[in-house]
This record gives sequence, structure tokens and C-alpha cells, in this order.
Amino acid sequence: MAKKKKLKTQSPPFTEEELTYIEYKMNPTSPSLLKMEPIPYVDYSYNIDIRCKNQKQKQYLNLLKDDSKQIVAALGEPGTGKSWVSLAYALQSLKVGRFKKIICFCPTTPAGAKTLDIGFLPGDLEQKMSPYIQADCETMKSILEDSGNAMVERVVNGLRRNGVIEHRLVNYARGCSINNALILINEAQNFSIEELVLLLTRIGGHKRGISPQEAAAAGEEFYYGSGASKIVISGDIRQLDRNDIKKAGKKSSVLEVVERLDDMEEFGRVDFEKSDIVRNPLIAKILERLDPLNEKIQWI
Repeated sequence: MAKKKKLKTQSPPFTEEELTYIEYKMNPTSPSLLKMEPIPYVDYSYNIDIRCKNQKQKQYLNLLKDDSKQIVAALGEPGTGKSWVSLAYALQSLKVGRFKKIICFCPTTPAGAKTLDIGFLPGDLEQKMSPYIQADCETMKSILEDSGNAMVERVVNGLRRNGVIEHRLVNYARGCSINNALILINEAQNFSIEELVLLLTRIGGHKRGISPQEAAAAGEEFYYGSGASKIVISGDIRQLDRNDIKKAGKKSSVLEVVERLDDMEEFGRVDFEKSDIVRNPLIAKILERLDPLNEKIQWI
């Protein structure tokens, strides 16, 4: 702190934000910093160590890293690490500059809901979304902790406060083009086909108007930081909360969309099974005993 006071006397003087940044770099665990709000700049000095726990997670991570796959889907059982892998890759891609920002679309759907509606929740839009984005934030904190980082809450809050990690609603997606971003469509089973088509068609393109394949054929380096986005779809068709989709008596919306995209060269897919569960082996036993209860519901 004495050094910070001394720096204030320098000419030209440092701004308060610059002094805070200097103090953070010199002592990230400073007690005075711990009491402060998230710092008003983006610090990408955090460590990310992605250690996949099984072959399916490795396959999923490889698809995310594959430049030729601009849309990637991960469907399957709960507790298999679908969200963990995608968010770990998201943090890593930000650190290395692969994408400018991460945009998460999550359906604000309570169990038994008829539509994607958040009007009944109190507060402004950010407060209405808060209960639904907490799971992503907790997962990111866990990833950063596992990678040996300190002050993980400040890192996550700082990324969100500065708009680097952003949560949006499909209700307001129409008309926008999302460039230079990793787009995560979480809990995709709770989106209708129309909503999924809307989100998939928000993907921005390369600023030079060429695809990864065209760039490779021309001997040029293709990189996402140049303007193109990537979409990641994840979900579990058993965890469907939308009554309107259940009552339709058709295939799960996300499953139908994924099957129609399956033969596109820009599309990659991985399906997680009970044997891939890593959260707790008890989950597999629970599913084995309770899955028959779901047979009367035509989700698939």
C-alpha cells in the first residue's frame, strides 16, 4: 500500500484504475483488493488446465477446438460434464484471444412452464436472469479453482462486468448478428425448433467472407478472432421443462434440429451415455431405476 501511495506522487500521476491494476499485479490477494468491486478492466492472466475425465469429454473438447466445426452439439445424460467442458474451453479461448467474448443463451424455464417467460420474476432484466446464470458462474469458478487460481469470484465477476462473458435471452435475439464470439446454447432441450433456428442463424461470419475450408485451400490461416463465431449446443432431452414441447408428442426439438444438421461438414456431435457420467456414479444407478417412469412421456 505504501508503494501505491508513492506512485500517486509520480508525474504525470497514475489514475486510480491504473494504481489498482498495479497493486493487483504486485499482490493479487491484497486484503484491500478483496473488499473491492470487480476491477474495471479485463485480466486474462488466469490459468486454465483442462483435464478431461474420459474419452467422450476428449472427443467433445477436440470438436470445440476444431476450426472446421462451426457448430458443435453435445447431448446426453446429466453429470457427464457437458457444461464443464464447454465453459472450460470458453475460458481458455478468451485467454488465448480466439474469441472476443462468450455469449450464453439459457432458457429461463421453470419446471412445467408453457413458454420462455421471465415476467413473473421481480427486478430488472439482470435480476430476472440472475437465478438462471448462477450455475454457469459456479461452474466457471470451479474450473478456475481446479486450475490453481486465486480470487476466482473476482475473475468471473470481472469478465461478466466488462461484458466479456454475457448472458442473453432468446426473446431479444432477433435481428442481431453475433461476430467474434463463442455462442453457448445451454439446456437446449427447452428451446422450440423456431427458437433454435433463430439462435443458430445469429452466427457471424469471417470478415473476409471465407470459410475455414476455403482459407485452408488458399493456404491462408483461418482464426476465429478475425470475426467468425462458433455455436455450441448442449442439453439432455430427458430434462425437458416446456409443457408445450411435451404435449406436441413429437421428437425433442433439439434432437430434431441436431439430426437435420448431422451430415453438414461444418457440424460436429458427441452423445454422452450413462457410462460417461463423472459427477457421481450414483447418478447412473438413479437413472437405471427411474428411467422407466419417463416412458409414458413422448420426449423422443
